[in-house]
Amino acid sequence: MTDALAAAAKETRRARFEHRVLWGLAALAAAGLLGKFMLDVRVAGLESTLAEKQQFVNQTLPISRLNGQLVQTLANVSARTGDQALSELLAGQGIQFSVNRSQ
Repeated sequence: MTDALAAAAKETRRARFEHRVLWGLAALAAAGLLGKFMLDVRVAGLESTLAEKQQFVNQTLPISRLNGQLVQTLANVSARTGDQALSELLAGQGIQFSVNRSQ
């Protein structure tokens, strides 16, 4: 009978150990799931920010081209007419140009 009790006690200890291991694994799985959820929320926020910035870049590209054309036209007018005030305005914005008078 002692062998039966010892075997039953051993089986009970093993069952408790397995129960604890399973609960530990369940806790790890829950923590992993929570971490994945938090990362998904963060990634969604970053994707939204990226989409907004990409939209801004796409909208400003045509304006940038127009700005370049406008600066070139102002520089040409200033060079052709010798308008010193316009030259100073462009220089104040960091725009330098030179006049070729090879004709």
